[in-house]
Amino acid sequence: MGGHVRQAHPTPKPEPQGEKGDAGGVDGAIASKVLEMWKGGAEPYDILTTLKVHPRVVKEILKEYDELLNEWKRFKEA
Repeated sequence: MGGHVRQAHPTPKPEPQGEKGDAGGVDGAIASKVLEMWKGGAEPYDILTTLKVHPRVVKEILKEYDELLNEWKRFKEA
C-alpha cells in the first residue's frame, strides 16, 4: 500500500559534496570565513558559534590550513 505515492513523489537525492581536497567538500565561503576569523585571533569555539558550523568542519579547515602552512615553510627553507 502506498507504492504509487512513492513513485509519484521521488525523494530528492543529496547534492554531491565536492572534491575531497577542499576540506571535505566545505563551501569555499565558509572556509574563507573560518580562516579569516582564525587569523584574526578568534578561538575555535567562537568560530563555531558565530558561523553555526559543525566542529568537524572547523577542525578540517584548520588542519588543512596548518598542513599547507607547514608545506610552504618547508618549501621556503629548501
